[in-house]
Parts: sequence; structure tokens; C-alpha cells
Amino acid sequence: MLDVYDSIISLGGFCGAASQLRARGLRPVSLPLDWAFMLDSESVRWLTSAFRNDFADFFRRENLVPLEREGVGGLAPYKYRDAASGFGFIHHFWRPVEEGYADVAATMSRRLKRMLACFAPGKSVLLILATPFAFDPTLAVDLLSAVRARYPETQVDLHVMQFDAKFDDPCVESMRWPDDLPFTGARYARRHGDYDLSRTSAEWAFLDRITIRGLRSPKVGFWTKVSLKLWKRFSKRLRNAGFGVLGVRFRHLR
Repeated sequence: MLDVYDSIISLGGFCGAASQLRARGLRPVSLPLDWAFMLDSESVRWLTSAFRNDFADFFRRENLVPLEREGVGGLAPYKYRDAASGFGFIHHFWRPVEEGYADVAATMSRRLKRMLACFAPGKSVLLILATPFAFDPTLAVDLLSAVRARYPETQVDLHVMQFDAKFDDPCVESMRWPDDLPFTGARYARRHGDYDLSRTSAEWAFLDRITIRGLRSPKVGFWTKVSLKLWKRFSKRLRNAGFGVLGVRFRHLR
């Protein structure tokens, strides 16, 4: 893993990677999989084929079906699953898909073009795959091989984080990937949660030594920090009470 990359891309899994990148000023633009939720390892397998065909079948209307699963969270009142990719979209639809698909699809199209443009010749890209479940690491090997084969003139690295992993020894809390695997990262016994939405989470500390080439980190003043902290507490109470905040749009979400 390098200390400086031209782009850092979250491949989804859950919101942890996008949240952690945003907290460090490493997410200057929105990308299509930032807030996409993986339900099982089939989505990892789908990513391999998606990179081979430039995501030709991504986010098609006919593939979106209601997501009927408890406990997945998400602010948006309407939640859908892409039957082709297996990704769950739990933050995107404030209207039923029949009414809101065109707007969401246009946003996804812009973000997808933005992501694929990162793999330009001579550039370096770090992919982050963080899943709320353990899966066979050979799937990640195949994924990285597919991306590198598709973009041979781009330096591509992959950091894989698996939460809710099971170990034979109950005292083991985490385990790094063997050195003979072509990616970095680790497996963690704990489940993903609110800790992964905060910069203080130790598992994400590797991001503290990484910068994006040419990107200047904004200086955050004291009162801005206070306002953000108050807003975080307030919005969390709203979510816990079952409310969604409408009409709020931040620049980096577009």
C-alpha cells in the first residue's frame, strides 16, 4: 500500500469506508458504491464481472426489487435490492422506485462515470472493500486480478476488511491477511456498527497515513467542529425516533 494515491474508491459493503474517508477529507467526490450495502458474498463475485464489462448491467430499473430484510438500517423510507448485483440501496430512494428511479439513476450514472475515470493510465487507485460478513478471500483475489487486467496501466491496490469473522480461538479479535495474498487488510471478530462511522475507530487508522495527490485538506475551525458534533447528535436522535431528514443536500453527495 502506498502513502499517496490519485484516487481512493469504496466498493461498498456498508457505509464504513465512505464515512471514514469523508471524515479524513479523502472523499472529494461521491462514487456509486459509497453507500451500497452488501447482503452476502455474491456481490463480491458480481464486482469481478462488473469491472470486466464496465458495469454495463449496474442499477437497471428491471433489477430493482423491494428489500425485505430487517435490521439493514438506512435513512431513506424506500429500500431496494439490485437482483443482478445483490447490492442493497438503503439511502437513495425518498420516493417509490416508480417515481424516483429516473433521478437516482441519473445520479448513479454520473458517479459511475466519475469512478471509471479514476482508472486512467499512470494513475494510482486504492480500492477499499469492507463487508459486514466474512467471505472466501479467493473472491477478493479474483476481483483484484480482474481490475488490474482491465486497467493494466493503472496501479491498483486493494484493502479488504471483513467484519463479523469467526475464529477458532475465542480470544482472537482480529487477524491480518497472509503476506502471500495480493491485498492488504484484516478480518475482525466484532460486528460492524456505529464505531465504523466515526474517525476514531482503530480499524480504520491505516487511512491516517494516506493522502490523495493534489488534494488539500480543508481547515475546520472550532465552531464548525462544535456545529458538526451537535448536528451528529441531533440527527442520530431523529434516526432512532424513526424520522428521516428531507431537503438536506451536501455538495459532496452530488
